[in-house]
Amino acid sequence: MVVILAQLNFTVGDLQGNSDKIIKTAIAHQGTGKDRVIVFSEMAISGYPPLDLVDNPEFIKAQGQSLQHILEETKHVECPLFIGYIEPNNGPGRNLFNSVAVCVKGQIVYNYRKRLLPTYDVFDEARYFEPGKDIGLWQYCGKRIGILLCEDLWYKNKSYTLNTAEELYRAHADMIIVPNASPSVVGKDAFRKNMVSDISKKYALPIYYVNQVGGNDEIVFDGNSFYTDKDGTIISTARAFDEHILGEPILTTLVLQPFENDASFFYQQAVYGLREYARKCGFKTAVVGSSGGIDSAVVLALAAEALGPDNVTAITMPSQYSSAGSLGDSFILCNNLGVQCHTVPIKDAFTGILSQFNGAFEPADSGVMEENMQARIRGMLLMSYSNRYGALLLTTGNKSELAVGFCTIYGDMCGGYNPIGGLYKTEVYDVARYINRTKEIIPSAIIDKVPSAELSPGQRDDQSLPPYDVLDPILKLVIEGDLLPKEDYLHYVRIAKANTEHVKKTLALISKAEYKRRQGALCIKMHAKDFGIGRRMPIAQKWPLSLSV
Repeated sequence: MVVILAQLNFTVGDLQGNSDKIIKTAIAHQGTGKDRVIVFSEMAISGYPPLDLVDNPEFIKAQGQSLQHILEETKHVECPLFIGYIEPNNGPGRNLFNSVAVCVKGQIVYNYRKRLLPTYDVFDEARYFEPGKDIGLWQYCGKRIGILLCEDLWYKNKSYTLNTAEELYRAHADMIIVPNASPSVVGKDAFRKNMVSDISKKYALPIYYVNQVGGNDEIVFDGNSFYTDKDGTIISTARAFDEHILGEPILTTLVLQPFENDASFFYQQAVYGLREYARKCGFKTAVVGSSGGIDSAVVLALAAEALGPDNVTAITMPSQYSSAGSLGDSFILCNNLGVQCHTVPIKDAFTGILSQFNGAFEPADSGVMEENMQARIRGMLLMSYSNRYGALLLTTGNKSELAVGFCTIYGDMCGGYNPIGGLYKTEVYDVARYINRTKEIIPSAIIDKVPSAELSPGQRDDQSLPPYDVLDPILKLVIEGDLLPKEDYLHYVRIAKANTEHVKKTLALISKAEYKRRQGALCIKMHAKDFGIGRRMPIAQKWPLSLSV
């Protein structure tokens, strides 16, 4: 029997579009007999994650109608279809199940209901769904097919007491099919494959793992679907960040290594996530404020790759504090990328607004106010361009700056989407070097210069913050903690122990900046724990952050 894994890109709430994809794929890959099954990913009809859409009865009703439409249109398809959907619960408990329907010739012949509901990081499935109670086992063509749904296979995660794979093994399953909507973060593809391979080998069961691909808001799904044989060997993999039907032609064996290193992953995830957000939200063009610094340079390069250079506009907005080098570097970068760059000086606007402000209020020594005023003038100009031309404004703050509040709310934080908000500052440099791996696209002067916001004479980031090679390890310990690989964790602990004063300062800054992050643009999730829906901290609170090292 052949198992076809349909790694497709579903859009949340696009019930018709998602259904049409399922129907088209089923008809195209049904084969000539009963020698196969086709497996679609978790919540394929609704898209994942639908969040509070599932609380709308009309949405659930429409999703049910879409399922019926799929059944009607595939009633002549010979092979079974495994389709992830939201199933109403007519019994006790919550109103819905996260389910897989096994569909044969227009009929649902079996339902499996997800049993392990994740409630950590970006997941909150127990908020919406009732856990299933029954083992997933369905017989077809003489094979006992075990069925699990995403988290069901991660039973070691968060110390679940239920070992679903062992249950299927004891029930004499011949294979396990696993539809997933597994978000992509750095290192997860390798971890996922090693985990599934170990389970497959332990129970001598081939596992067929189909994952969703696509971007939905800040979450990106990498695809990377795969098969294992009963020895746990991965025998075929799908492409990363692309739709892929794995299993056709039947004899094709394709084992892909999707990422050269972490910088390769960050680059691909950022490009794909940005492209997906723009496409699904209807943006065709983007605008970026180009400062001549590393962050805006990387964002411009990502945007040019994601949307095409003709669809990206850069605006450089020099003040009296901007260096000639930064202005020149911006134009060299944009020329290398093929991106049009405009100059809108802000010196006159800044001095005019400052003069009017000082004329209305008693003058005071307030350098921070003047620095922020420059950032907010730039933000206003960028938002004005976005409003006039309908371009998506990309903000350029990195995770390190967002963590410690080294950014101006309503200023450089203006924007609708942030491709690098999940990257620490040192990782932004890594991505810049990756972009330059074959030729110099980002000028070396941008990479080599001392980081500065250039909002006052001689300003440097390290005058306000610990050096980034010290700051970033501290931030990783605070934000990600024991989610880090053990060797990395111990290395960062050694750095923190050697910099106790920097630790104290960093902890205070993180707490103080929570209100800024709450109002910031969506950032593409890159790590096991990033700012956004996966990290929920109160703003008005008195409990101090701490770090035990």
